Amino acid sequence: MVHELLKEGPSELSPNQHHLERTVLGTMLRWPQDALEELPNLSEGDFTSDLHRAILEAILHVSGAG
Repeated sequence: MVHELLKEGPSELSPNQHHLERTVLGTMLRWPQDALEELPNLSEGDFTSDLHRAILEAILHVSGAG
């Protein structure tokens, strides 16, 4: 579901896409057990912000999923 939301957003980094990416990452940090279900569906390419890609990479590394 998260993957689909990110893909439906605009291709450029608009305020809405930036907000959506922040929301996804914040949710993953707040509820890590639930995030584990979505991790296999996400990749760094789903995020338009370099910072957000780095945060996802760190989450994947810490979780052992990446």
